[in-house]
This record gives sequence, C-alpha cells and structure tokens, in this order.
Amino acid sequence: MLVTALAPLNGSSCNMAYRNPNPVTHFEVSGQSNAEPASDNGVTLVAGSGVTLTTGSGSVTIAASGGGSSSDTFSVDHFGRFRWANNNIHGHLTYTEYSRYSYVNQTLDGKVTYSDGTIDCASFTSSIVNSLLYIRSGIVAVDCTLDAFTVDGYWTVNLSDGNAKWSMWRAPAPADGTDYDDLVTWTRVGSVTWPGTGTDDTYNKGSVTISSGNSYDAGDWFALTVQPGGSDVYTGSSTNNAFSMSSKWSVS
Repeated sequence: MLVTALAPLNGSSCNMAYRNPNPVTHFEVSGQSNAEPASDNGVTLVAGSGVTLTTGSGSVTIAASGGGSSSDTFSVDHFGRFRWANNNIHGHLTYTEYSRYSYVNQTLDGKVTYSDGTIDCASFTSSIVNSLLYIRSGIVAVDCTLDAFTVDGYWTVNLSDGNAKWSMWRAPAPADGTDYDDLVTWTRVGSVTWPGTGTDDTYNKGSVTISSGNSYDAGDWFALTVQPGGSDVYTGSSTNNAFSMSSKWSVS
C-alpha cells in the first residue's frame, strides 16, 4: 500500500511517499491539529512547525521549512611551471607559453606597493590592469571560504637556500566600468613553505589549513604567488621548475 502525504511548508509543497509492507489503518499525528483521517488512498496533512507520521512499524517526520546546514565544498587546482629572478614575489603571467599550464614567473617588482615594504607583507596594492596581467589566478563564483591548500613540485637548480613560499591572496573585484589604472588591494590569506635544502632535482611539498581571514565574496579574485624564502636571492632560476596546487573551499 502506498500512502502519500502533501505538506505545504510556508507556501511551498513537499511530496512524501511512505511504503509500508503492512496494511496501514491509522496515523498518529503529532505537531498537527487539522489532519484528516487516514484512508486507503492516503492522507493529506497541513504542516505547521513540523509533522510526524507514526505507524505500527516506525515513523516518518516531515520537517518544517528552514533550518538544516550545508557542507558543500569544492576544489580549485593549478599546475604548471614557476621561477624567480630576484628577491621578490612572483605572480601568474596571463599570456603563458603553453596555454594548458599556469606559469608563475612574473616579478611584481614595480607593479605593486607592499604594505610594509617587504615581500613578506600581509597585503599590497596594484592597478587593475597589472592585477589582470600578472597576478590574478581566477574568480570565485559563490560566497565561500578557503579552508586549505597544498602545493607540491620540484626544482632543477641548486639554490643557496631552498625555501619557496607559496601564498594564496584575495582581492575584491572592482565595479564594472572602473578605470583599469585604479588600485585594488590584495590580502594574503595563507602560505605554504617548502623547507627544502637548496639541492637541485628535489621533490618538495607543503600544506596549510586556514581558519580565519579566509572569506571570499562571490566575484572576488584569488591569486597564487611564489617567492624565495630565507636568504635565497638566486638570479635566473630555471624555467623547468614544476608545481601543482590543490585548494579546498567551503560554500558559505
């Protein structure tokens, strides 16, 4: 026997089907004052704050609208090559040599203003046009938080100090029609450091979990950068250094 309950919830409808192997002779209804008696063809209930249907073998609850929670997550991946030419942050070059790959090699020297004058700054400003050409990696489509990211890869040159600091950044998108010389502010959200020894032909990896200052609004920009750590200011690192990044995001 198939019993169908129709429960309008705050102006909407919810269809529920409950299949019982035993004949259903009655329903005990809690949370509902104006239910009709059960019949062979079904029972219609008008839900208030929630309805529970109880049969001899169990119960089915029709919850009121609202409440609940979301645990939707998604990931963003980047992979490609990277290099640095001096002691500076390096961003994503828009016009890559191979379109399938990200090429993180563009020095931001002269294109940004660091908040504290150092490459370990918490934020920097840059023009819209420089952000589009040399910094931005993508746009977030929904309100969300960046929860964690991992970067791994290798380098083929023997550097003086093998640290490589990878960072994810956030910038609010400017309004449509804004002059592209106007400034935007990029804020560092989190960083991963490869604590390498400087040896060439070495695989490295690192991960970070982020719990604060990691909220993005729909339409915000994000960027992945790399910079030398420690005392490493090697000039002309190889273009054959490779990386892959995977990030985890939660929908707000």
